[in-house]
Amino acid sequence: MNPLDRHTDWGTLTNGNLTAAISTLTTDTAIRASIPVPNEKYYFEYTIDVVAGGSAHSPGVGFLALSHPIHTSAAELTPAAAIMWRNANKSQGAGFVSWGRSLSAGNTGRIAINRTTGDAWVGDSTGWFGDGDPMTGVNPTFIGLTGEIAPAAFNNNIASSQRVTFNFGATNFKYTPPSGFKPLSTANLPDPTIKNPKLFFDVLTYDGSDSSQSLSGLSFRPDFVWMKSRTTGYHHFLADSVRGGAKILSSSQTAAESAWADNVFFTSFDTNGFILPGNVATNDAGQTQVAWNWKK
Repeated sequence: MNPLDRHTDWGTLTNGNLTAAISTLTTDTAIRASIPVPNEKYYFEYTIDVVAGGSAHSPGVGFLALSHPIHTSAAELTPAAAIMWRNANKSQGAGFVSWGRSLSAGNTGRIAINRTTGDAWVGDSTGWFGDGDPMTGVNPTFIGLTGEIAPAAFNNNIASSQRVTFNFGATNFKYTPPSGFKPLSTANLPDPTIKNPKLFFDVLTYDGSDSSQSLSGLSFRPDFVWMKSRTTGYHHFLADSVRGGAKILSSSQTAAESAWADNVFFTSFDTNGFILPGNVATNDAGQTQVAWNWKK
């Protein structure tokens, strides 16, 4: 689960960020996983470690759109969430619908999702809820799961301790995944378009010299360079190869681009770096500098 994509009610993650627990309560909240579900067939499991008191819905497990806030109540999640609550209710939008079986503390649930069809199935040790079958595609628990979504855990405004542990394939699954459904892990993600990011983005740090200097060490000729002093509150300076090094933008100012015939802040782009003039904010002696570099 993603410690940077959670409501603060969900306290410190444990177990390699696979176990999430409610520590305090302010409202209906959620925590999302780190990996959005790609357009293939995936499988994961979850164990309800601690349930909320009484007949409460929480905790719930399902999917939440990346575009949706993590603090909005389940009744307002249309169409951003699909939630299987631990007390045999499901939500996909407003309200609760009786579905499946209750999960007590220690019980493990399983979820299979086919992003091509937008369907997902939820089950437990007895099988798939609602007589569903991911392999044949019948009776899914949820339909219409489109857009960017990620697995998530939910609390339905219950002021009680809760804890859930996810298994995306880091350890052996308790149940046999349906044929054709892969663990939702980095090993099973589609090949990225850019396999080596350092061929398209890299960072250079350097010391200012007050004299013209050539900065190198990149594995590409940069097309966009963003520079900033690390020791002084100088402005940000941005140069790109389309407009040329003489035309500088500053993201920390509201002024239009600055153009100087003598390339006062930036001289030129080089094969594996760039060249700076001397005695300027981007190359001032006594300053440690950073430059973020992109290739288009």
